[in-house]
Amino acid sequence: MSEGPAGDGGGRSVIFRVSGWAAARRGLMWGAGTVGLALAIWRAATDHDPAAAAGGVLAGGLSLGAIYALLAMGFVIIFKATQVINFAHGAIAALGAYVVAYLITRLEIPSRWWPGVPGWMDWIAGLVLAMLITAGVGLVLERLAIRPMVGEPLFAIAMVTIGLDIVIRTITNDLILPDPDPLGDPWGASVVAVGPTNIAATEIVTIGAAVILVVS
Repeated sequence: MSEGPAGDGGGRSVIFRVSGWAAARRGLMWGAGTVGLALAIWRAATDHDPAAAAGGVLAGGLSLGAIYALLAMGFVIIFKATQVINFAHGAIAALGAYVVAYLITRLEIPSRWWPGVPGWMDWIAGLVLAMLITAGVGLVLERLAIRPMVGEPLFAIAMVTIGLDIVIRTITNDLILPDPDPLGDPWGASVVAVGPTNIAATEIVTIGAAVILVVS
């Protein structure tokens, strides 16, 4: 007699988890679109060429919203896997961005050993190495700081992740130099003409990558 309700409860739990993830993905995509649309409307209303301004700002807003969507998706994935709200997630993402920049602009791997290698190879190598390094940092933090807190009150876990966020941001901010350096990405400053406006190829790649990751 007890198996039926238990099975129903388990089924409802699975349905809730699946529908909750689907709702989160829809929310991320709608949020990215809302950011882009709001910026486009504001810029079009204040620019002498509304059509061109709206198209450019819409693309820029969608690109920025896509980055926010990926960060938010990271929050969702971490929470679903660990039941922990990781307030250090943004700091770890910023650390990954710094590692990419350092590997490409300072270490120049592999072109420092093979001068004839195309510049985009440095970008690919830096991107892959940065993902591995950042994943390693996240794993170490999870083992040393997050896992021991499993079962503790949510407030205590939140305070630990806030502390990690402060430490990582402080270290990263101290390492960042004032002079910007180009990352040497394959798209550079190239643009794509879409109607009356020009859209940066980097923005198109950002939006496309975010859509693929969120949908998959």
